Amino acid sequence: MAEMGRVYHEIFPVDPPARTAWSMQLRFGNGCEIECVALG
Repeated sequence: MAEMGRVYHEIFPVDPPARTAWSMQLRFGNGCEIECVALG
């Protein structure tokens, strides 16, 4: 998580967008889980 945060702040040095990150083992054979919010 620390390495991911370092790279995130390299890409977004000022006013980074919100993010959610967690580590877990997914069930039912899922490879990933994605969360997003769209503003219109």
